[in-house]
Amino acid sequence: MADPYWGPVEREPQGTRARQKSKSSGRRLLRGILITIAALTVLGMVSAFAVVSYGYSTTKLPAANAEFNTATTFVYYNDGKSELGDFAIQNRTPLAFDKMPANMKQAAVAAENRTFWTDKGISIRGMIRAAWKIARGQDVQGGSTITQQYIKILYLNSERTMKRKFR
Repeated sequence: MADPYWGPVEREPQGTRARQKSKSSGRRLLRGILITIAALTVLGMVSAFAVVSYGYSTTKLPAANAEFNTATTFVYYNDGKSELGDFAIQNRTPLAFDKMPANMKQAAVAAENRTFWTDKGISIRGMIRAAWKIARGQDVQGGSTITQQYIKILYLNSERTMKRKFR
């Protein structure tokens, strides 16, 4: 005897294929977006590296500022002890590093750059923070290490621009 309910078996209920299509197209779209974001991130990182490499390789070391190497000239009376006056482009008296008191060295480091003894002479975090604040229109900031400040004074100038900071 034949079963009246017997007939062709539907493998998929009505409307299931449409839902699967929308799920798979949504996943494809999401995957495409993620791949695009990843590609743009990699491209941005490569571009940033290229800009820094180009800047580093094309920047020539300038001559030291003449003013940086000057010291104050003291003029004394005929007795050789009483000071008459001084001449200076910058009021500076050279002092050898080993002649400087240890507590003064530590005070300068503590005030300017706590990681001076261990860093590589450049603070990427400080530079990014300063650039971010400048870009947002806030107060112009530094972000330099003691080493960067020394180089700025020795070879560049004190103008507060992004171009000088990059150089």
